[in-house]
Amino acid sequence: MPQRRILFLDSSRLTAYRWQSGVLHNEGEFLADEAGFDSFRDYLRLHPCDVFYLLADVADEAFQLESIPYVRGRDREELIGRKLDQFFRDTPFAAAMPLGRESEGRRDEKMLFAALTRPQHFDSWLALLQACEIELAGIYSLPQIGSSLIRQIGPGSPHVLLITLSHGGLRHGYYENGCMVFSRLTPLASGDLGKLAATCASESARTFRYLAGQYPHIGKQPLPALILAHPAQHEIFRAHCHDSDQLHYSFVDLLAQAQQAGLKTVPTDSRSETLFLHLAVRSPPKQQFAPDSERHFFRLRRLRHALVGIGAAIFCGCLLLAAKQGYEAGELRSHTERLLAQTASDRQSHAVIRNALPPTPIGVDRLLALTGRFEQLETRSVSFEPMFLRISGALDQMPKVGISRIDWQNGEQRPTVVQNTAATAGVVADIYAQLPAGMASHEQQETIKRFSVALNQDNAVRVQTLKLPFGLAPDQAISSSQDDAASMMPAQFSLRIMQKLSASF
Repeated sequence: MPQRRILFLDSSRLTAYRWQSGVLHNEGEFLADEAGFDSFRDYLRLHPCDVFYLLADVADEAFQLESIPYVRGRDREELIGRKLDQFFRDTPFAAAMPLGRESEGRRDEKMLFAALTRPQHFDSWLALLQACEIELAGIYSLPQIGSSLIRQIGPGSPHVLLITLSHGGLRHGYYENGCMVFSRLTPLASGDLGKLAATCASESARTFRYLAGQYPHIGKQPLPALILAHPAQHEIFRAHCHDSDQLHYSFVDLLAQAQQAGLKTVPTDSRSETLFLHLAVRSPPKQQFAPDSERHFFRLRRLRHALVGIGAAIFCGCLLLAAKQGYEAGELRSHTERLLAQTASDRQSHAVIRNALPPTPIGVDRLLALTGRFEQLETRSVSFEPMFLRISGALDQMPKVGISRIDWQNGEQRPTVVQNTAATAGVVADIYAQLPAGMASHEQQETIKRFSVALNQDNAVRVQTLKLPFGLAPDQAISSSQDDAASMMPAQFSLRIMQKLSASF
């Protein structure tokens, strides 16, 4: 697993640290000369797979506070890019830090545009990182990390001047609502603590005058000044730093802040760069100064990790799907086994029941065939009720027709009268009827014809004439003598009605 290393660059040298679980291990100091560059190259070759952070504590800084229209997405990126090119054309190490939105008017977004204005101070070190294909997470400035420290110290005045000491010198950083607004570094020529405290007091007053000229709201009340120092050296600073109408000093315990931040490497004096290095690795700011070209290998690592993560997620999804399908297959297999067992049990029960039945005079196959034939015939049987209703309706229309008897048959082959063809009938009814005595022959024929039509008014049955009065065929003419004879007795006739299943008429 790659380790995290952090490089601390000041005006004279670069110091390399290895960070592990809150402990900083000093791994070497490299001067900005040929020997120092060669040593740093050898150091990088020993750690080709680790991730490096670069924290700069230099005096060559520039800050520009500006309000921009509140836009989002690509428009915002293009607007910020134009502003950075406008303010810091001569350096690629620039960043835009949002400070929130204004409370009035259009509610524009307040931005701090900051830059490290001496790129040649970084070029040689960054070239070695590129040559060794080192993964650089970002370049950060020490006052930028101070925002994390201000938030850690806790709520107080929204306007704070933070004073810190490092190998690079004495730094004054001005913060509004926990966000960096301005910073300046004063190099120190002497390591005497008394002279350092006196310089702190004089430089604080100078910084206040500059801030009051830039930000009118600062001069209205004393500005809180937080001095981050070792608790054993607080008294020395108190002897020189006195409260005034401009500044109100407070002393922050460096050891307590380091412990609260989780730093296990305890500072031995008031130099606080180890605390800032720890904060830079533990919670690096979102904005940093390195251009994309300097972070190429780090971005490749992130892309590689993203692809590995996506692959792992897909693999886990496939495992879950396979497990689900395996479980469903097991359930289907178990269900199939239960069905097979139930089928075998049912067959065994059926065999036991069948063996217990008395023997039949015919075989089982023959009995099944007969049963099937019976069910087939039963489905083809026709009810007599529709025929009764049909005859009843026809009699209602022809009250002169009297019924002597009706012979019923069902599903037989009967010869038809016309053309001697055969029809398979569902219901066959032979109606024997008579007409009143004294009815003329032509009236008899007309009545019989109308009765036949009444029986077959919907063409659902076939009506055939079996017998007419006097035994005459339907196409014979009737004489007057026959007409007189017909008037002496009731006229007898018969009809056949067939309700077919299938027929050839």
